[in-house]
Amino acid sequence: MKSRKISEATIGISGCGKYHTDKNGDRYTEVTWADIKALVDTPQQLRKNDAQWLIPSTLHSRKHKEQESDGCFSLLWVDLDEQPKPLSDVASIADALRCDYEVFTSKSAKKDHQKSRLLVPLSEPLTGVEWKLAQECLNDFFEVHVSAPDRSSEGCGQLCYLPNRGDYYNSISKREGVFFKPTHHWADEFT
Repeated sequence: MKSRKISEATIGISGCGKYHTDKNGDRYTEVTWADIKALVDTPQQLRKNDAQWLIPSTLHSRKHKEQESDGCFSLLWVDLDEQPKPLSDVASIADALRCDYEVFTSKSAKKDHQKSRLLVPLSEPLTGVEWKLAQECLNDFFEVHVSAPDRSSEGCGQLCYLPNRGDYYNSISKREGVFFKPTHHWADEFT
């Protein structure tokens, strides 16, 4: 896979609403890291069933098996819904990765129950098999240090809903131009 400047390159495919699929004749849009940062700063405000989502692969498909075999992944993500910690705790743990990230509360978050998602851009794209391993490692890391993440994020075609303002919305960003390299960070696991 070719190396590219991640802030300008497509980081994944996107659609709006859980029924948006090529099987229905819908087309996917392509999303960059800059697009994601803009959504964190100015989130959509829609019902979840109508909201914009991301699959962090450039392959135009929602099929898990196709993504695993042919996908090209440029982002990892964590979904923290069960017994969530405050956003500041999630960001503090994310700082240990020593890279850029976006962490934001989900549509159903409350001030005292901050369900959140963390997005981590990658320095190099991963195959579907590599990405699944990196997702598992990231989820393991957050399970040890924060709380149990939703493991469905390990599915190659799983939708990651993008920032969507609810009654309580907050975000924390680290934007220093440093992107994560899971094959280096978790070298033993990849070996």
